Amino acid sequence: LEIWKTRYINPETGDEEFRERYIKLFKFKYDLMAVVRINTDGSLLWNLMNRDTKGMNSLRVGEVLWKGY
Repeated sequence: LEIWKTRYINPETGDEEFRERYIKLFKFKYDLMAVVRINTDGSLLWNLMNRDTKGMNSLRVGEVLWKGY
């Protein structure tokens, strides 16, 4: 499990915002990555991706706040 502080641009205002992105990697025959983002209104965005490990590294953007391993 990892938590990243990631920069976003608000499409409505153009203002820069920072949000936490929670990433969990699952090792199987085909690796799986789950990303959860908490939006400014409190809602959650869940995204599950199946890709190789090299492709997952490109989603680690921003400042790492915590790593659980």
